[in-house]
Amino acid sequence: MKAEIELLTFDDFGTQVDALYSGKVGAIIINEVYRETILEIFEDFNDRTIVIKSYQIEVIKGMIKKATSPTIIIKYNNILNSVSGTFETNMRLEEFTNLIKI
Repeated sequence: MKAEIELLTFDDFGTQVDALYSGKVGAIIINEVYRETILEIFEDFNDRTIVIKSYQIEVIKGMIKKATSPTIIIKYNNILNSVSGTFETNMRLEEFTNLIKI
C-alpha cells in the first residue's frame, strides 16, 4: 500500500501554520531561517511542533569544510564575486576579505 502525499503551497507562513494547527495538513516543511518570523506570529510554534529533520548543522559543517579547503582559500576573490548580492551583511568587502585571509 502506497501512501499518497499531496503537495500544497501557501502564500504565507500564517496560512501554512494555520493549516497545520487545524489538521488540514499533517506536516509542513520550512527553512529554519524563517522560524523566528513564524514565532513572531505564533508564539507557541516551538511547543506545538517538532523538527523531524534539520539540515542546518550539516550545511554549516559543509560550509566550514569547503571554506577551509586550500583551493577555496586561493580562489576566495572569485567566490566573493560569485555570491555577491545573495546575502546581506554589515561588513564592508575589505573586512570580509581580511577575515578570509586570516
